[in-house]
Amino acid sequence: MLERIALNETRLRTPGLGLDAKGVALGSKGILLFPTIDRLISFLALYTESRSLEDLVPSLEIRLVRSALGAREITFTVAAESSDRMDRLAETAKLVGGFAFTGTMRHFVQYRDRNAPFGYDVPDLISTNEAIALYHEEFRQTYAEDRSLDLAALLMRLSVQVDPSTLRTKGPRLLVAESGLGPTVIQYLVRSNVQAEVVLAEWPPASSLESGGTLRYIFRVPELPERMRGLFATLPGVRCFLPVTNAAAVEVGYRHPIHLRACPVFDANALTLFCAHREPIVADRLPPFGDIRAFAKISLTKEAVRGVGLTRSPETTRLPLRLFPSQRAITNVRA
Repeated sequence: MLERIALNETRLRTPGLGLDAKGVALGSKGILLFPTIDRLISFLALYTESRSLEDLVPSLEIRLVRSALGAREITFTVAAESSDRMDRLAETAKLVGGFAFTGTMRHFVQYRDRNAPFGYDVPDLISTNEAIALYHEEFRQTYAEDRSLDLAALLMRLSVQVDPSTLRTKGPRLLVAESGLGPTVIQYLVRSNVQAEVVLAEWPPASSLESGGTLRYIFRVPELPERMRGLFATLPGVRCFLPVTNAAAVEVGYRHPIHLRACPVFDANALTLFCAHREPIVADRLPPFGDIRAFAKISLTKEAVRGVGLTRSPETTRLPLRLFPSQRAITNVRA
């Protein structure tokens, strides 16, 4: 059982637990416990809908933990800088079936709720050597750390979801064309007077059986005309992406389950493209972009051709030809 902390109570038994300026019991860390990875994804989707993870990322740790009964669960650990931050995290976690705790080192007690506005305290602690001991009104459990989960890697493993509304979204686009279609797309955009920049990016071979890398043209279009949005969204060999950050984009017609704009975990010098029905395309380093007009096909006028010393056809050479009778057998005739 847990003890409810009263107003102005200063004597707490949980190690590392103190009171903030509002009198709320708070440790240096906050832990959110989720029974499955799906609950964690739902929490991130709800939290990033209205808030950014920028202030949480420096202290964020996601771990797969194992209970004494062998059950594997997920812990989401951040620095509990204030009760306001913990209130937002606890409320969002509660919506998806998660639990919120606060503490400092090993022992973490249930964070405050309506039944205990100032939080909880533990009258007697569990004697354990495990990494984490959690105290809740409904259970007490110790957990051993299994392995860490990287947030960026977790976002890369999620499949994009169908969202036709992105087809009508205005704004910049990224076009990724296979190497054989790149020059044709350049000529089409130049002929249509569409401003764009292009770069030729190279990816390493997908397996050791392939001899060379993969070349693709990446176009950065500030504003794609409406008549072209449907064309590039369905054109074979060309994928159209909607940028969500400077380092990440999602294929048009789909959306990522988590708001990537609120997740500053991607390398600013790289480009991550989330595709439908395949793994994301990651460009570790991109060469500088160039204006597509510099790559357009060049044609010379007649006046320019006249001024250029081009090779001409040689003049006709005439020689007299005389025929003589011969008694030899007919062979190959040469002249």
